[in-house]
Amino acid sequence: MKKIISILLVLVLSLSMITVTYADDMQIGLMVRALSEKIVPGETFRVILFANSDSYPIYSYQFKINFDNSYFKLENVYSSVNSSYEGLKAIDNEQGTATFSAFINGAVLTENNNDHNYKIATMEFETLREIDENKTISFDSNETVFLNQAGLPIDAQLNDLEIVIPEAPTKKSPTKDSFVIGDYAKFASATKDADIYYTTTSGDEPTSKQNGSIKLTKNVTFYVVARKYGIQSRMSTFKLSLKKQNMPISGGDGTGSGAGTTATPTPTPTPTPAPETPAKYADIQKHWARDNMIKLINKGIVSGYEDGSVKPDNQITRQEIAKLIVSALDAQPADTIELTFTDNADIADWAKGYVQTAVNLGILNGYDDGSFKPTQSVTRNELAKIAMSAFKYETAQDKLSFSDEATIPAWAYGYVSSAVINGIINGYEDNTFKPYRNVTRAETCTILVKCLKL
Repeated sequence: MKKIISILLVLVLSLSMITVTYADDMQIGLMVRALSEKIVPGETFRVILFANSDSYPIYSYQFKINFDNSYFKLENVYSSVNSSYEGLKAIDNEQGTATFSAFINGAVLTENNNDHNYKIATMEFETLREIDENKTISFDSNETVFLNQAGLPIDAQLNDLEIVIPEAPTKKSPTKDSFVIGDYAKFASATKDADIYYTTTSGDEPTSKQNGSIKLTKNVTFYVVARKYGIQSRMSTFKLSLKKQNMPISGGDGTGSGAGTTATPTPTPTPTPAPETPAKYADIQKHWARDNMIKLINKGIVSGYEDGSVKPDNQITRQEIAKLIVSALDAQPADTIELTFTDNADIADWAKGYVQTAVNLGILNGYDDGSFKPTQSVTRNELAKIAMSAFKYETAQDKLSFSDEATIPAWAYGYVSSAVINGIINGYEDNTFKPYRNVTRAETCTILVKCLKL
């Protein structure tokens, strides 16, 4: 085996003499092994060398990295492939470099935390001091190579690890610093994958993690930070005030109050009329979801059928919900149709542009058999995923208390949990959620009105 490792090193040092082989879209990168690991003083954190697929025929490799030794100390580096044979291991903390090689004989790589990245090697770093500026752990491309079974280098894109101080959070909603009861607050950082934490008490450490939106009920000041890998942004402060409502004043009774003074009776306020139902939509006139459906009709999000009906109690189909969601997002149906579903011919002509846009936005996708099933009804599971994805609610893992909670599939649980805690989808009076129950057009409209905060 030492002979094999020696051959590897000779190949690495002779790259200019070897024809390069190509692997389509192969990417090699560095990443922190888990978001829970903290890059803070005194902590040891792990960085993995990964490939974006487990199907590349890597038989041997060598890589060299550079790091800032005033911030980091590399304590160890080792192969993440059980059947591998390690070769060169040269750690130089005085120079901030490390070189490592191994022979893995085409072994299938192990996925990291179900994130579709596949582990090749692991590095253990110690953080020496507070991260007060952006730092990069980078590849030396001249001394990094991956070889196939024939000993030929495989062309790959190298992705360094960017360790950044997150951007301070900004307020996404409400758009102003005042709100009405029922509004929600949501904060975000421009730094990708940063988590948001907040407190409403001045001087306290922000420890409440934002999951979805935060319901507003009274005057409040939020103290908000963004964190990534335990590195914290500067704090943002948002003071939000409840809008004053014009309430009727209790007046006199018209008999006078005080000498020579006549009280003016307070006029009875005129109630705000419900949205007017267009005459052609007579089948929703007395429906429980009438007001919600009219709101969407007036905004051009919902349209009726040719016979002038809305059919509120019809189950909504996948192609219909594509149109509703795209319209609610104020997006446009795609002009260019590039759908590759096996049942493309079953998608109605009026729906194809909307389906394409929904697919482009990552809101809808197909099934494992390659079909889209455009006329299939949408279940409550599916609607939770569609709505939370479309309106950018974060998934949540809050434990649900429905009596049929165990029947909610794993892929849908985070979306259902988020929809419930944000008040978008409710359970039934018998404490069930009924995840596989098909959704009607009226129910879908009601959920869209909540998401749009109309």
